[in-house]
Amino acid sequence: MKMILNSESEMVNRVEYGFLRGSKTSSRRNSAKKRAYLFIDGAYFRERVKDLWEMGGIRRDLRKDVERYAEYLRRLISKIKALKEIDLVGTLYYDAIVLAEKEPEKYKEQKEYFDKLRSRLDQFEIKLGDLIKIDERYRQKGVDALVAIDMITKAYLNHYDVALLVAGDRDFVNIVKAVKEYTGKLVYRVCEKDRSKHTSKELIATFDQCYDINKLLQ
Repeated sequence: MKMILNSESEMVNRVEYGFLRGSKTSSRRNSAKKRAYLFIDGAYFRERVKDLWEMGGIRRDLRKDVERYAEYLRRLISKIKALKEIDLVGTLYYDAIVLAEKEPEKYKEQKEYFDKLRSRLDQFEIKLGDLIKIDERYRQKGVDALVAIDMITKAYLNHYDVALLVAGDRDFVNIVKAVKEYTGKLVYRVCEKDRSKHTSKELIATFDQCYDINKLLQ
């Protein structure tokens, strides 16, 4: 897992973007349910939504159609809340944004997009890494580090019993193993159940349970 943050304070100042919205969580919980946090890798989720659109003959830029994209996120969250064994207490969404000092106009456009996305979802927090242009292609930096910090910290603070991870990259393998081994928490995957080309087989093997993202998005 690559980390490009120069310091902890820089990480907090640079990428802690957003806040939890919505009503307070009730102190009276059904003991039969497991408290859960949903951790979403935005790049992975975006590709899965894009796949569904293409299968339906839809050709749109997800970065511009914030309303439709928010609807898919809302659908996922709603389906997970409906699971009888899960008590979803919060959702964290991770993505990346260009550097303001290098591409001010693009940064402004992307920030506006994330502002709109955040405003359309309750109990939804957005955290952003850097989107760096390398050899004419954009690459995300620091996103997996943000996921790791939150998953491990919240596990130690006993904020959840189960972490639900929407991701497919092999970089998350050690994060999942650390949460399970050192905190005793469960980690469930929310990804493609039958299509492995977008999801690391090694990552799949680390999870305690699986929910098929395609079914949850239908």
